[in-house]
Amino acid sequence: MQKQKTNLKNRSAYQTALRLLSRRAYYSWELLFQLQTKDFSDQESDEAIEQCKNSLLLDDTTLFKYHIHEMQTLKKWGRFKIRYVLQMKHIPQDVVEQMIERFYSYDLEESMKRMLIENKNQELAHLPPLKKKQRIYTFLYNRGF
Repeated sequence: MQKQKTNLKNRSAYQTALRLLSRRAYYSWELLFQLQTKDFSDQESDEAIEQCKNSLLLDDTTLFKYHIHEMQTLKKWGRFKIRYVLQMKHIPQDVVEQMIERFYSYDLEESMKRMLIENKNQELAHLPPLKKKQRIYTFLYNRGF
């Protein structure tokens, strides 16, 4: 009888995890936090997350690869801003460093810097050279370069 209750509760934690994952992709620790806020114990949450990982519904490295690629190519952010944004998601710093080293493209960074500087130069052509240089540096700094 006790085992059956526990099994139903685990199934419920897994069902909740599936429902959450059907809406958007989560990192494993984000999903763990979400399950814990729904009053599931640590053990139930861990078992549900393991089931999701075994079902290939939850994969942190693929999600990292997607996020880093999106931030770098679409948003045109540098590695410092990407690192900051990922750390704001409460992802451990060593994991963030490891994933940035693994998925960040330094060749793409250099080409983006050149492109952004050229575009900014054209926009700021009317300014004196020193002011233009300051604005370009500020722009690149805010982008995380």
